[in-house]
Amino acid sequence: MKNLRKAILGRTWPVPEFMLADPILQLDGVGTPRNFFHVYPYLLHDLDTMREANRCVLETLAEWLPSVVDLHHQPTPASVAPLTARPDQGLARGYLDTEQRVRILCAEQEINDTAATWLDVPENAVGLLGGVEPEWPRPGNWYDPRIAGLQRHLNAQLASKLERAGLMPGVLASHELSVVYPPLGLVEAETLVFGYLNGAVRRREFVRRLGATEGVRDAAALVRRIDQLRKEYRQNPANGRRQVMARFVGDFLRLRRDLKLAWRAYVGMDSLRLVTDEREAALSRANNVLQLFCREDVALDARGDVVGHVIVKVGLRGMTQLAAQMRQRNLSAAAHFSRYFYDPCSALIEQFDAQKVTVEGDALVLLLLEHAGQGAERLAVARACCLAAAIVGQADAMNAENQRLGLPLIELGIGIAYAGDAPSYLYDQFRKVTVSPAIARARQLSSCDATLRESCTLPGRRGLCVATLVRGQQG
Repeated sequence: MKNLRKAILGRTWPVPEFMLADPILQLDGVGTPRNFFHVYPYLLHDLDTMREANRCVLETLAEWLPSVVDLHHQPTPASVAPLTARPDQGLARGYLDTEQRVRILCAEQEINDTAATWLDVPENAVGLLGGVEPEWPRPGNWYDPRIAGLQRHLNAQLASKLERAGLMPGVLASHELSVVYPPLGLVEAETLVFGYLNGAVRRREFVRRLGATEGVRDAAALVRRIDQLRKEYRQNPANGRRQVMARFVGDFLRLRRDLKLAWRAYVGMDSLRLVTDEREAALSRANNVLQLFCREDVALDARGDVVGHVIVKVGLRGMTQLAAQMRQRNLSAAAHFSRYFYDPCSALIEQFDAQKVTVEGDALVLLLLEHAGQGAERLAVARACCLAAAIVGQADAMNAENQRLGLPLIELGIGIAYAGDAPSYLYDQFRKVTVSPAIARARQLSSCDATLRESCTLPGRRGLCVATLVRGQQG
């Protein structure tokens, strides 16, 4: 994959590492509380709580917010409406859930801005609030002696805002839950334990409901175990209230960043489509819009992308009269044309790596592709000219045989036109149809007025004569 990314995108690591390892993508949105709290604070799973936490954090950091972050962003009613399936995303719950949360947290200008800011590196905000080490506050990389005062002020300001918003019990309980719950061995009891830790569920009610939980034999003993783990957690100097504030702002900004990256990943993935139909894959490959990832044992076309093409239009004059005379003389026109013109031309087409666009009784339209490589395949116009000259030679050989049999001679009109991009293709059931502006130009060049043919004859009435208008000049 590393080499394929380098070959296709020019970079070995085309997307941020945080995006590839984004927990939101693994959870398919924020997932269930059971999985969510292992990565982010439990209380942020709730939409209203997340919105209030966003306001508290951004107001605390308002003085340094990047210009794309709107402190006064108000989500539209549609963004907070219950999730419903959309025609373009079907029932992709993760896509819809992520979009809803991103639009609640971020204004449109921030969503559309793909550049990272300091706010997308949570460690920055953790440092501004003093860090999470037991020795608090830690100056980090700042050397100004006033930094400690700023850290204390910001930490206290965030705590005050969370208190007024009624979020402080949930913040403290969320960090306790991440430590207390895993050793308990409970299954799908996160919400109940969180309610007990934040004070929403009384102890007696907690014991009763815990006893009804599957797998719990002694609820009272389990509650004592929870209380002991909680006490040990609070006795750790690294889990003081100020450290929890710094840890919470880092966790919240990490969730905020992960939601934005997941949203961009979902949008990018939504623009991709896996092609399973062989005809559709062939059409997409022909139009150069198919990204092909193959196993190592599958051969890939190493010639590069198509960067141009040449159309050769061969017009045959006199074929109708020739066929009519052969029928009058009971000669097989089909065998004669195949032997002396069409079969040799097919061999020439293969030799010069050309393709048949259309084959009619009195016309051939051929296509030669120019690839991005630096080899001989880039000489598409030269190959087209050599192919045209070889077809003229084959027409001369046919005329020699016609003259020997006393049949009318044929004339060729050849037009060669170049286009500096890949042709487009359509499918008429199983027949591939080439679309190119060079076809009309080559058809025009292959035509020749009788007056011009008579007035611009070359020695022996053979050779190539090109006449074109010179614009902007008179005389």
